Amino acid sequence: MDEVIAQSLEGRASDDEEAEILRWRRASAENEARYQQMVEVWRITRGYLKGVETKPPSPAVIAAEAEGRRTRRKARGRSAALRAGLLAAGLVVGFLAADRTGEDGSQRVETGEVVTGMGETSTVRLSDGTVIRLAPESRLMTDGVGEREERSVRVEGQAFFAVARDEERPFRVGTPGGRVEVLGTRFDLEARQGDVRLVVVEGKVTVVGEGDEEGMEVASRQVGRVRDGETPWVVDVDDVWPLLGWMERFLAFEATPLGEVAVELESRFGVQVELAEGELEEETVTVWFGDEPLEEVLFVICRLVEADCTVENSTVRMSRGD
Repeated sequence: MDEVIAQSLEGRASDDEEAEILRWRRASAENEARYQQMVEVWRITRGYLKGVETKPPSPAVIAAEAEGRRTRRKARGRSAALRAGLLAAGLVVGFLAADRTGEDGSQRVETGEVVTGMGETSTVRLSDGTVIRLAPESRLMTDGVGEREERSVRVEGQAFFAVARDEERPFRVGTPGGRVEVLGTRFDLEARQGDVRLVVVEGKVTVVGEGDEEGMEVASRQVGRVRDGETPWVVDVDDVWPLLGWMERFLAFEATPLGEVAVELESRFGVQVELAEGELEEETVTVWFGDEPLEEVLFVICRLVEADCTVENSTVRMSRGD
């Protein structure tokens, strides 16, 4: 189906093929998400490959290009070499990471409703750069965040959020049991009628139960719960990921310092990550992965931060040459 979609985006699809694409998109939320991903990839990369008979760059290339524009090392030679290296490697992974400046047309507004069935997950990317992973048997409702004064969605069920930071526009999530509010952070939210549970991976989240006014703050590596008729509580946890097994190997980073990324890779993949002293630890990463193995995750991350990476006996070392 990817090939047919590519033909459609290039204006080469027949009427029957266009009808086939439409039927396929309407068949499931996952299909629609895949179509939107293809559209985004095409918009970002269409200027790169004019006159070249080759497959479009993988999302890894897009991530590298976007992150490269957001770092202080933007030398054209390095950027071109990085893009060429990734293309030569032929890496194709299931993630998106886009520059949110709008200069490449990568932004879009997700509207409407996404519903997942039993055993089904879905990943949604909002126009502000926020990434949401929807768990099985859950529902996400949004009419777009765009340039509105307030960014808001509604969730019933469970979802993981990597919220793009915006100091002037809080991100609010309405649920059947209350609401949560953040500026930019990563957290898991499970919301049933009268019951809200939060697992915060990074940053801080305020949760307000129905009928409450002030709310309760839940910080990084904490679990909080608000339930009708019970006193809200917050507890510290050493490792949040055992609580989020439903996500399997899904990863989402939103301007996350590489030091935090290293801790997460250690927890999720059972490796030890060693970072060279200096500025490398403060580099940030904005990217998400679907279900890629450690080798592919490292391949992308190391190139995003322009680091030399080696793996030996379950130890990953990241450094920069002179």
